[in-house]
Amino acid sequence: MKKAYEVRWSETSEKDLISIIEYIAQDSPSIAYEKFKEIKRKASCLQSFPDRGRIVPELQEQGIIQYRELVIAPWRIIYRILRIMMQSGHRI
Repeated sequence: MKKAYEVRWSETSEKDLISIIEYIAQDSPSIAYEKFKEIKRKASCLQSFPDRGRIVPELQEQGIIQYRELVIAPWRIIYRILRIMMQSGHRI
């Protein structure tokens, strides 16, 4: 059974998402709603498949490999995977 990860949005990323959706809604509230659902759906897939995104290329060039990106054109979600040790000693 595949372990589920928790997807947490930072305060900044939540504000950015709201700004994007509000901007789109100025022209089309229905398209804004559909785009919101698409972004949330794709981000929630990271619960089961956190390695789905690629390592951020411009960071990788600098030797920074702990950040990944999920592209939802024309935007991208940049995230990192945290593996936490449980008290029993099992990694999740």
